[in-house]
Amino acid sequence: MKTNLWKDLLLDVQQQGVVIEDQLAGRIQEENAIKYVFLKVVAILGSLLAMGFFFGFLFLTIGDSLGYMSFFLFGILLYALSFLGNKKTEPALRDGVFVATYISAVVCLLAACIDFQWSERNNLLCLILLSILGFFLFKSKIIQFLSVIGLYYGLVYYLSLIHWGYATLVLFWLVFVGIYVLFSNEVTLKTTSKFWSQKYSAVLHACFFILFVELIQDNISLLDPTNWLNHSRYFDYNQLGHRFYLGFAALVLVALTYLTSKQLELKIRIKNRTLWIGISSLFILGMAFFMYGFGIPLVVSLFLCVWSYQFRFHKGIILAIFTLLLSLVAYYYYLSVSLLVKSLILMGVGLFFLGLFVIYNQWNREK
Repeated sequence: MKTNLWKDLLLDVQQQGVVIEDQLAGRIQEENAIKYVFLKVVAILGSLLAMGFFFGFLFLTIGDSLGYMSFFLFGILLYALSFLGNKKTEPALRDGVFVATYISAVVCLLAACIDFQWSERNNLLCLILLSILGFFLFKSKIIQFLSVIGLYYGLVYYLSLIHWGYATLVLFWLVFVGIYVLFSNEVTLKTTSKFWSQKYSAVLHACFFILFVELIQDNISLLDPTNWLNHSRYFDYNQLGHRFYLGFAALVLVALTYLTSKQLELKIRIKNRTLWIGISSLFILGMAFFMYGFGIPLVVSLFLCVWSYQFRFHKGIILAIFTLLLSLVAYYYYLSVSLLVKSLILMGVGLFFLGLFVIYNQWNREK
């Protein structure tokens, strides 16, 4: 949060009669400063480097004679240290050190599972369990952030191993819908639930990071003409399953278009709302399913951009614009579509957005 925005928000709250302690306000402003984030990053990277040298020294001195037991014992020890260090909010440097300790503990425990020659499924179940424990037991937002990411990818690859590949697509859309739910219920979640007041920021950032990575991977994989399915890297193609998936994705996109339009109505007056929602839904579905697979990443990026702007999530706007441009560039370099068709589609998208800009300015002027 920028300093001027924070000061304006603080002033508005105080004018409404809310008393805020100076120490608490200073701490919140410090935690949102770039310097604070930089110190945490340096502390984590430095601590991980130190852990790496430490384990390298142990390997050179005692070798791997203890086997999986050494990894297991070190993992338990480091996990206990990180848990004790994260019982309460700590300064940036100390918090960074204990985050690095937690990461090292998880790596050691997973190494013990691998050295014990567990199956890949059991290793992934161990990762899922550690991620759930990390999310609920630790107060550090970074650990909660890493836990959500570990849980998501642990489930994705576990489901692919048991041949439930299309379930990974459902998981992707659940994360996408979850971001909208988090955005639209932010005040309620933060003020009425102690649990979500502590976890909200980490979950939101983790979900955004997951979608950011997934959209990049989709666009890169789709450049291969034989791999045009969204997320097809996780499962074997099935015609019937793919039809159900497309129907499910279409329903999600139409529902989100309707909900997003209702959110926009809170700020701008929309004339002929039914017609507007119908045209928007057709446009979204047209882009999603008539761009050889590139449309779904493009539409997801568009929703993220609109939501981030609507709910003033500045980091989300930057990430969404990046993935939006990446989808357009990747589609432009897709060799299986003629330049004429691509030019017409891109021109149509550009005209649509210009039309939206004109209508938005006109409505604001009337208001």
